[in-house]
Amino acid sequence: MDKKESFYWDLVKGAAIFLMLWGHCIQYCALDDLSYMGNRVFRTIYSFHMPVFMLVSGYLFSFSFRKRDLADLLHHRIRGMLHPIVMATFFNNVLLLLPRYLLNDHVDFLWGSLFLGIGESLWFLWAVLYCSVLVGVCCKLTDNPCLQPALAIAGAAVILLVPQWNYTLFMYPYFVAGFFCGMYRKQAKRLYRLVRYAVLVIFPVMMTFYEKKHYIYVTPMFSEELGLAVSAQIDLFRWAIGFAGSIFMLSLADLLLRLGARVPAVGAFLRPVSLLGRNSLQIYCLSASLLSGYLPHMYRKFVSLIGGNLLAKNLMVYNFLATPIMAAIWALILYAAVVLMKKSKLDKLVFGR
Repeated sequence: MDKKESFYWDLVKGAAIFLMLWGHCIQYCALDDLSYMGNRVFRTIYSFHMPVFMLVSGYLFSFSFRKRDLADLLHHRIRGMLHPIVMATFFNNVLLLLPRYLLNDHVDFLWGSLFLGIGESLWFLWAVLYCSVLVGVCCKLTDNPCLQPALAIAGAAVILLVPQWNYTLFMYPYFVAGFFCGMYRKQAKRLYRLVRYAVLVIFPVMMTFYEKKHYIYVTPMFSEELGLAVSAQIDLFRWAIGFAGSIFMLSLADLLLRLGARVPAVGAFLRPVSLLGRNSLQIYCLSASLLSGYLPHMYRKFVSLIGGNLLAKNLMVYNFLATPIMAAIWALILYAAVVLMKKSKLDKLVFGR
């Protein structure tokens, strides 16, 4: 992968991580005054921001797949993913529990609490690990390019055996698609050129049909309560809109990259976004405590002091001014934290890199 392509994927990841932060700011600042599930910006972000991350993960995994045998591939992937999952969960729990402990707040089983949630928190990283191992094993069984996709698809049945299988199964098609796009880059680029502009129209149209029931956090995959037919329609639609939104974002990143080559101001804006993408794993991990843990608590304190959620008075200001600015501030805080961790060697200890 050359520098230009590497910058492009960092740009995509950086935009996706910012969208994640923005979506969380919309959610955590809504409190009881706003229905964030019905918020159009939140709904748009959550229709594709994790699928595009998984698509990129599958694509980048294909490079490692080519140059490693199965044993080396599994060792490299399992070690590379388990390290940040375990250590970042421990580190996040320290950040969440230590202030309470120092303030003499009651904390039961402090030591045990530091390891609490390893199997549940950072679910996306678990999903990447499961998908990587499954696709790696299935596609190393044969060199036949026709059998590999069939084995990878058939392997989805194994996901039903893993913890939090619901999230992993939702992510799996994006990882598989990204992986084979990486394996067959020339063919994937031709297909991308055929659909990239059409998706700029298709995705916004699909968003008009996106409802609360399509959130993976609301309606599980293959929901028994809804029945097979209705559940299948929901699953297929959210898979489809995830792909459409992902290609939409890839297309926008491509257009911005071309524009940045011509307009210096645009290029200067894209560079910090790519830095976020280069450190997206670290930022994602730290956001569990520094954003998801601290922001709701601090914002509730702030709202109680001023006597109400002022941001709820104007939805346009809330969606397109207050929360994106707040997300940008958090992006700077999290990036600064990553830089400090790199300087103090904590980065390697916590994230293994």
